[in-house]
Amino acid sequence: MVSLLLAVSILAAVGRLALLATLHIVGRAHYSPIKHAVSDYAVGPTHTLATAMNVVTAVLFAALAAVVWWGYPHWALHATTTAYLVALSTIFLILPALPTDLEGEQATLTGRIHLLAAITWFALSYTLTGRFSELLAASNNSFAGVLHALNMIAMLSLIALIISLLPPLRPHLFGITERVFILAISTFFLLLPVALVIEPTWSAH
Repeated sequence: MVSLLLAVSILAAVGRLALLATLHIVGRAHYSPIKHAVSDYAVGPTHTLATAMNVVTAVLFAALAAVVWWGYPHWALHATTTAYLVALSTIFLILPALPTDLEGEQATLTGRIHLLAAITWFALSYTLTGRFSELLAASNNSFAGVLHALNMIAMLSLIALIISLLPPLRPHLFGITERVFILAISTFFLLLPVALVIEPTWSAH
């Protein structure tokens, strides 16, 4: 059961990265990777692709939640980690119904809720990279070092992202810092199930 869930996680993670790349290729005439947030791609001609990416991401986190629930019942962080993953899955399922406010437009209630959801998924996903890095390090998994490095990249890019929100910096840095963070997180959650398939550890927990 856990092996099947990990396979689903890998497929979903690959799908997320592929759709993320496709969004930037298809949307390059309408959006700038420097000036626009990734969530802007959900508003306009790339809406369908962005929705597909959100749904695939929801599947990814739901599958990982099931992996933790059934595969690591004795892990001290078992319950909260499962809850965080379920929360992430839920956020990505509802994001298509919460379009962001584009730069320069008047703020709306939906846009504010979207911003709150985005902040929550950034915080939860970063927290989980730290937890899973420690879990794999404790079991001497060969991927632990790479995952720790991605966790550090996510931390540094998240700090840079927050700094880039300053008005003088936002037009020049926000899009880049956000994409570095998202790419680090997306790569982490691809390599995590790969690591657990190649070197299974769930039976030891």
